[in-house]
Amino acid sequence: NTSAVSTMMLANGKILLEGNMDHPFELKQKEFFKIRKIEDFAFTPDKKHLFITSGFDRLKEGSTQEDKYNCLLAWNIKTDDFQMVQETIDHGISSSKTLRTKFLKMLKSTHMKIEGLVILPNNRLIFGVREKGTDFNDPIYTSTFIECTYQIKNDAFILNNDFRISYEMNTDEVRKGLGLSSITFDHEKQMIYFTTSYEDGPEGKQTLGSYIWRLSLKDYENNKKATVVMDKKSNPFFMPHKAEGIAKFEDQTFFIIHDNDRTDVPVKLPNGKLVSRKNNEAVYSIIKIVE
Repeated sequence: NTSAVSTMMLANGKILLEGNMDHPFELKQKEFFKIRKIEDFAFTPDKKHLFITSGFDRLKEGSTQEDKYNCLLAWNIKTDDFQMVQETIDHGISSSKTLRTKFLKMLKSTHMKIEGLVILPNNRLIFGVREKGTDFNDPIYTSTFIECTYQIKNDAFILNNDFRISYEMNTDEVRKGLGLSSITFDHEKQMIYFTTSYEDGPEGKQTLGSYIWRLSLKDYENNKKATVVMDKKSNPFFMPHKAEGIAKFEDQTFFIIHDNDRTDVPVKLPNGKLVSRKNNEAVYSIIKIVE
């Protein structure tokens, strides 16, 4: 069994984790502006490259207007070189939009959205699917992994033509309507962690919530069920925010950033005071998972 303890904090660019937020930095390379709506990042195991994905959730036929929503970018951090993976250039617009066609065909859908990205041992790249279905106005929420392998030739990343749906988790046991929202991999414990979230109701007045799941690499490869992380009372550990990204620190401590969009979910400070989030602020959770 696993349980979690949590601290909810409001990040205003000045204080969050002491020593980490005093000197914020900004990614200014022009290549980052080739992507619209970055959804997730994934380091290669050697930490020399970073994959960056958009959502692949929209594309306008006969137009390049929405091509930038369909990008997979590889960044060589040491040399500061960038590559649009599986690149298509259409009327001067660079994208990876052919990947969207592959994803839709595998999902047997006309709508989909990627919200997770992670790299597993042996050059396995996992795209985490949050939505599928016929239309973005009526999505079917899911926690589906699409896997392919990659190789590096002449410092360029090549995706092999071995795309497959490698995992699909039914999370209804916890709550219906949950969709995957981020993934990370713990190399030390050989464990996949992913978050699911829901957003019910009209925009700006939504009810939000998130959960954390864990899946060993061995269980993933054998298509076994992930387990939800529990709280100290043996209930699924609940966060009243929409989890958007998860990253591991040391000692089984995880950092989760939330995106509540236009919905204000006040954060309760240690002194009991409720603080509302401003538009330029984000709520974070710091989670320690106890075996």
